[in-house]
Amino acid sequence: MGLYFGTPEAPSLTTVPIRAAGFSVTSICKEFEPGGENDVPLPAADAYFLMLYLEDAAHADIRADGSATPVRHYERGSICLVDLADGARIRLASRLRALAFVLPKALFDEAAALSPGMASRRLVCRRGEPDSVLGNLGTALLALLGSRAEPSPPALLRHVAVAICAHLLHQYGEKSAVWDRKHLN
Repeated sequence: MGLYFGTPEAPSLTTVPIRAAGFSVTSICKEFEPGGENDVPLPAADAYFLMLYLEDAAHADIRADGSATPVRHYERGSICLVDLADGARIRLASRLRALAFVLPKALFDEAAALSPGMASRRLVCRRGEPDSVLGNLGTALLALLGSRAEPSPPALLRHVAVAICAHLLHQYGEKSAVWDRKHLN
């Protein structure tokens, strides 16, 4: 992920927390370059992209036609969650310090199977919403990312990854009509 942000040396962690689908998180620290290259292109993938802002930031989305949305302010502790089916592109308007996650859709199918009665669901796009649960889980990941002396314990990383997926499913999952009829009637 660091390559896309122009920070190939960015610390990152990857694991397979449940069965086969991967989970990755990268600590991004990208300085804003006035008049420089501040666009971040993310390729299309069968995955979601989640950014947890570690300090206030500002950026605009770049539409498919190349035009940009107005710059949006993201407060520390807020998130941006997008589907990468068509890729995504942003234009930074400030320094960016964040945790960037790539979460394959298959991972959410695996996570949903762990919870009885949970149907696999699509996640709903969110921008700029505070999320204290992800903020706390992000703090745990920062400790793992910052530990250069020895590799992070794989079991701990897997547990944090499962907790993030479960939280995203419960908080931002789009319930299917079948799930609604079965559980709300």
